[in-house]
Amino acid sequence: MTFAQRWQPRDKQRLPNDFYVWLIMAGRGFGKTKTGAESIVSLMEQGKAKNIALIGQTIKEAHRVMVAGVSGLLSSSNMPKAYHYRKTEGLITWKKSDIRIQLFGGDQYETLRGPQFDTVWIDELAKFKYPEELWTQVELTLRMSAQPKCIITTTPKPIKLLHDLQRLRGTVVTTGSTFENKKHLSARFIQNMETHYAKTRLGAQELYGELFHEDEFSLFKQSYFQHNPKVPELKRIVIGLDPAVTKDGCETGIIVCGLSHAGNVYVLEDLSGNYTPCQWVQKACYAYHKYQADAAVVEVNQGGSLITELFHIHNGAELPIKEVVAKRSKITRAEPVIALYEQGRVVHRKYFNALETQLTSYKPGRAADRMDALVWAITELVLTGEFGTWWAAR
Repeated sequence: MTFAQRWQPRDKQRLPNDFYVWLIMAGRGFGKTKTGAESIVSLMEQGKAKNIALIGQTIKEAHRVMVAGVSGLLSSSNMPKAYHYRKTEGLITWKKSDIRIQLFGGDQYETLRGPQFDTVWIDELAKFKYPEELWTQVELTLRMSAQPKCIITTTPKPIKLLHDLQRLRGTVVTTGSTFENKKHLSARFIQNMETHYAKTRLGAQELYGELFHEDEFSLFKQSYFQHNPKVPELKRIVIGLDPAVTKDGCETGIIVCGLSHAGNVYVLEDLSGNYTPCQWVQKACYAYHKYQADAAVVEVNQGGSLITELFHIHNGAELPIKEVVAKRSKITRAEPVIALYEQGRVVHRKYFNALETQLTSYKPGRAADRMDALVWAITELVLTGEFGTWWAAR
């Protein structure tokens, strides 16, 4: 097994001399994946890593990003290319070598019961569904060396585990920003990020790699709200709708928003309340006609196709409906909208007491019908174009 010339890392990308966990929390585009891949290859070269686990959110993602990706193991000039990948087992081996690399999906953390390793690399831990459960299993597998090592490369998100790992004995923490690697990134990407996100909390997390506490990050601030009854000409108006499909007292969120020619969002009306399905359909149709809206953006996680059928049954067939499904957490979906508020790009036509109270007091587990409807409407108006791909990929 032979190794070629080593890569030339920046100072922050150099493998620490001694660590149990190397926690690399940095902005998107910093070079985290490249750092993880080259570090694994370096440890292999030094004979310090022979039984290795690579953990992505899924096994497929682990292979696609950590192994075969543009910054993965195979991108390293030091990496022996004549490997054999047993897809059904998620196992990489080489002839005449005792090095083994096993791939795992972090969301299926139970698959880590049994195996043992001397080295583990986890990529984008903060987006896993069960990060704490995964970490428990990872620690139990690190038993094949007197000095086992774990490398974690992730854009930070406000989860408890990242705070705990920083305090763990043997952890080396490296932070960094997107802009430290700007010479290897698209100039247009850098310009867009600086213009739209550099001075926001979302930018602090996604670009500068800052780690917030969950309650610090998730809440809208009262200072974000601007109120102005004068609304300019709007080029598009949509109704955000988060229907209540049960009789447990939940409200249906109905928020009307418009987009100005200058690119600002105006929150025009909050029609949310406790309604029967017939009543909230009628409210949505009323808003459609009153504001000559372009569409209703409707969350269908709980009602499915039944929601669209309700509009047809209750004389709302003329209302164009865009169905959306919530696949990420409420906080994650709200982050780009919070950034727009921070930039002063969202204006409320008047003081909406119930809506603004819910926005400023929201914590995980609390009702968020109005917030959800607002987020869907603003996302449809602003975040489905130039930055939609970037946001959806997070």
